[in-house]
Amino acid sequence: MSSAASETRSTGAAVSSDTGFRQVRDLSDTISTGFRFIRAHASTLYRPLFFICMPIRIVASLLLGSFFQTIQGAGGPGTGGFISMFAGYVLAGLSFLLASAVICEYMRLVMLSPGTRPTLGAVWRETRRNIIFYLVLSFVTGAMMTMGFFLLVIPGIFLLVVFQFSYPLHAFERADFGACIGRAFSLAWGRWWMTFALLIGLFGMAVLLHAAIDIPGWLITGFGSLSGMDWTEDPEGAGRRMQWFFTFFALIASVTELIVTPFVQVPMCYHMLSTLERNEAPGLLEEVHRFSLEPSPTAKG
Repeated sequence: MSSAASETRSTGAAVSSDTGFRQVRDLSDTISTGFRFIRAHASTLYRPLFFICMPIRIVASLLLGSFFQTIQGAGGPGTGGFISMFAGYVLAGLSFLLASAVICEYMRLVMLSPGTRPTLGAVWRETRRNIIFYLVLSFVTGAMMTMGFFLLVIPGIFLLVVFQFSYPLHAFERADFGACIGRAFSLAWGRWWMTFALLIGLFGMAVLLHAAIDIPGWLITGFGSLSGMDWTEDPEGAGRRMQWFFTFFALIASVTELIVTPFVQVPMCYHMLSTLERNEAPGLLEEVHRFSLEPSPTAKG
């Protein structure tokens, strides 16, 4: 048992019962179980998400907004503007990967110590220990998916679905690098279409939640900050107003993304565990049954 499990504790009322992680589930049960987990752990799950990931998203939003400060009339943005925008998108991507790792490590701590709510310190400790692994895994799988999209698009979509198993494999099984890639293929084999349907459904729901939260804020902010803006007469003023609008625009999107990410990642983790049980547990149970039937040595005398 990992020592991290002993570092979790109940905060307030303990979770009465966490649904078993290693169970075979259909898609509807996978989604409902994931949503119940989020509801039961909302206060302690979102705390590490916001404390760990939000500072990175704030810096990313400021960098993305500063792009418009460099626009000077018809001359367009300078080189520094494009560098700041590129850095902003890199940090936004890093924040998304970090959020996925935080969710997986949080769920692992709950699995190791059912009925507890992991503390911020315990989640951060496990995330910090494994973040380099997650980042390297993301870089390699991302490069493979990029090559797939570049070649024929379809291979990229296939790999995008397959590698949804990689993060949970390391979180729950502490699988090594090769296993996170190789076993992802073996688990997805025969379950690819089901995984694809689950992923499409969860992403579709995430997009709707994004729209419901983001669009009203964008409209209110946009009408207030962009009305009467004239790039030709006052390029510096227009650029400044665009900077603050886009910074606020990015901050709203950042908060929404952190709220929505568990609604995709948590059900996908349950789906990986369900697939793991469906594909590998039968062989394990058969081995246990065979071992129990082996004749034991009889006592002499």
